[in-house]
Amino acid sequence: MQILCLWLMFSIRSMGYHIQALIFDIKQLSYVTVTIFLPFSPDGNNTCLPSF
Repeated sequence: MQILCLWLMFSIRSMGYHIQALIFDIKQLSYVTVTIFLPFSPDGNNTCLPSF
């Protein structure tokens, strides 16, 4: 499956990290918007982005 990520929007909201990506599938000629929300860690260490 060939997928192409057209754009990636990253923003830090009051509750955590908010990532939006528009993924385009070349073979099926369709696209889907993926939203990833990463809440801040409860210990207050908000300086590093969790790996996923």
